[in-house]
Amino acid sequence: MKSVLIVMAIALVAIGASIALKESKDLTPRPADREQARRDGMEQELAVKTPKPTATETFSPPKEGMLTATLSIAGRGDIDMELYPKAAPKTVGQFTTLIKSGFYNGLRVHRVDPGFVIQAGDPQSKTEDIESKLLGTQGSGKEIPFEPNALQHVEGTVSMALSAPQSNTGDSQFFINLKSNHSLDADYCVFGRVTKGMDVVKQVAKGDTITKMVVH
Repeated sequence: MKSVLIVMAIALVAIGASIALKESKDLTPRPADREQARRDGMEQELAVKTPKPTATETFSPPKEGMLTATLSIAGRGDIDMELYPKAAPKTVGQFTTLIKSGFYNGLRVHRVDPGFVIQAGDPQSKTEDIESKLLGTQGSGKEIPFEPNALQHVEGTVSMALSAPQSNTGDSQFFINLKSNHSLDADYCVFGRVTKGMDVVKQVAKGDTITKMVVH
């Protein structure tokens, strides 16, 4: 009889240990918690395997009515560009009108951010110290509406500077992208692109003078 009781006791201990072992492996006791943990694990695994999407590098401007212009920088050289009135008629119209009036002749490049953009078009740059905080705040006095389009800010594109993204504050200041800056896409109006002289653009320094601009 004792031997039977001993065997039964051993069996009960074994069963209890087995149950305890199974329960110890489950750290989320409630079914809902276990399901959420499973889903979280799947999402983390998917995030690791799936790369984040990046902007597709495209630039297909409408060439109807395209104009060309040359920007000459003292001591650097000439920069040829295309202008796309089909993509931004008011912007190109403003830009070419100012060029033909001689507005840009003698202005200095007041902003150079290496690896980002160069910017010019503030008439104060003719007289103000190049480090003045006033530079970048003025234009010709005639603002134009923001013109959204699908053109991306790839290297060499010419875009209208604004006081705030997508605002009707475009005037005379423009910038040239030293590299692709897709964070600016849809917020600033691309209206042209450098076709020759990108090496000159990358050599421009803050304070360099625009000797002349012409539309061909």
